[in-house]
Amino acid sequence: MRVGNEFMVEIQQIRDSLSRVHEHIAAAAQRAGRRSEEITLIGVSKTHPAEAIRAAYEAGLRHFGENRVQEWEGKRAALADLQATWHLVGHLQSNKAARAAGLFHSVDSVDDLGLAQRLERARAEVAGSQKLRVLLELRVRREWRSRSRGRAPRVAREARRPRERARTPRR
Repeated sequence: MRVGNEFMVEIQQIRDSLSRVHEHIAAAAQRAGRRSEEITLIGVSKTHPAEAIRAAYEAGLRHFGENRVQEWEGKRAALADLQATWHLVGHLQSNKAARAAGLFHSVDSVDDLGLAQRLERARAEVAGSQKLRVLLELRVRREWRSRSRGRAPRVAREARRPRERARTPRR
């Protein structure tokens, strides 16, 4: 609910929603023969103000997904004290890879080997030995559509070892 320009968030409502989601996760995990602790719930916080993200954190959520590098840059200072894990869940343009490597704990939308290599180099510069977690998007259908993103499965093995490929001199 909004009061003037202030964003008021009902933490109890968020807690109740999180509780229902965790119940669904537990049931799905049980059906799949898994433990619910193996599953990470990521609250997609894109377009939500820092106050709403803080309220979700106070309600127990610890992983948050942002869609755009520049949007997260605008919220980051207001949330710097939270011990949360920040994911980039939207498409990442290669010209923003260096910024993303320093801002996020995880990039969950890598669709190109070159982008993975840029992220790795940039992360080494800003975080030393602290690794950046990435999820690689794979195209599982044979047909290619210009709007589809992701690597073809036959070339996915190349992307599993970007460090080795990045050290290989170019000819």
